[in-house]
Order: sequence, then C-alpha cells, then structure tokens
Amino acid sequence: MMCSNNISNYKLLEILKNGKVGTVYKAEDLNNKCLAVKKVSVDQPMEKLKLLFNEVLTVRRLQHRNINTIVSCFLYKQYVYLTYNFMCFGNCEMLLKNVYTSGSLEHTNKRIVRDVIVNKSFSEDFHQFVELCLNKNPLSRWAASKLMTHSFLKQCRNTSLLDQLKDLGKKMSNFKINEHEIFCDARCSPQPNDTIWKF
Repeated sequence: MMCSNNISNYKLLEILKNGKVGTVYKAEDLNNKCLAVKKVSVDQPMEKLKLLFNEVLTVRRLQHRNINTIVSCFLYKQYVYLTYNFMCFGNCEMLLKNVYTSGSLEHTNKRIVRDVIVNKSFSEDFHQFVELCLNKNPLSRWAASKLMTHSFLKQCRNTSLLDQLKDLGKKMSNFKINEHEIFCDARCSPQPNDTIWKF
C-alpha cells in the first residue's frame, strides 16, 4: 500500500527521538497503520541537509532484511517528511536504551555486531558492484556473465526469476544444439531405409 504524500493524512502521536537532523514521530495513517515519520526542516545548514539527502539516497537504493526502507518522502511547506514502517521496539539504539537498562546480554551484543558487519558488507558489495557496472573502460569492465556471479547478487532476496532465466537460457542452448545435430544428421547422412529422390 502506498502512503499518502499529504501530511494531513497522518496523525503524529508522540516524539520518538530528536535527532541531529530532525524529529522522529510515531504516527498513524488514515487506516490506523503505525508508521515512523521523520520531520526535517529545510531551514538548516547545508551540511545537515546533505546528511538527509544521503540517507534518502542510500536507504532507497538498498533493500535488505535488516534495513528499514523509506516508504514515502515528500515536502510540505518548509518540512521534508520521511515515512518508514514502524518498528515496535524502535531502532537498535532505542532498544538498548529502553529495554536493556542495566546493560545488554553478551549474545545480544554478538547478534547486533554480526548484523552490522553483514550490513556493512552488503553496502560495500553494492558499491563495488555499481563501480564494476559503470566502469568506462570496456576492457576492464566485467562481462554480464561475470557480474552475475558477484557476491552482491548472491545476497539478493529473490533470485527465482534470475534462476528461471538461467535455466531457460540453458534449455534454449541445448535445444539449438540438438536441433542443429538433427538437421545435420538429416542433411549429411541418409539412413538405410530413407527414400532417395532422384529428379
């Protein structure tokens, strides 16, 4: 379901966090669906607005199970609004602050560190993949078949279509080879019971 780009279609319920760039609210849309809405004033120094632009560009590009993606982004009066799916326990920082008030357990810390490393690896793989695709020198640019083996594509969620296309490509290649062999056999060597036409 697409979110509305009209702030009057959201009810800001409570402030979740005041950040460096803006304020994050718990909100509801017209269907009573909970969302997180980040409200950012455009009347800020350019450095802070660059942080916002980088966040939008980065989060919109990446699709990973550990990244909460932006559902909608729009401008209303002097504010930019970013809507995210609501995480009931908040982000990692809020979870650690509110739930583990006397310190977190070792296995929790290990999981967090592991997921951060996985996400960092995913992000680095994405950037490397894009660089390989956009290489201006055709001699050093990877071929499509080699790009298909890149670790970034191996991390994609749903590769079933990709697998189906690979299987279809193999079947077509085999079909062409078999068709060629059948055609050559029929043309080049008559079988014993074949009728040979003489004109």
